[in-house]
Amino acid sequence: MEKLGTKKCKYCLSDMHEKAVVCPHCGKDQRWWNSWLMFVVYLIIAEFILTLIIPKLFNF
Repeated sequence: MEKLGTKKCKYCLSDMHEKAVVCPHCGKDQRWWNSWLMFVVYLIIAEFILTLIIPKLFNF
């Protein structure tokens, strides 16, 4: 059970201050947009690979 004024880290599940944005134990960012930003970056990279690199490899 969480103590008053604390929350669990999304990644390592250690207790941390409820207003902390970076876990003091594992160093991961706890903000929701950080996860979405990385997801969008991965989608852009995947789109680049699918549209530019793969067709040249297989002569499409």
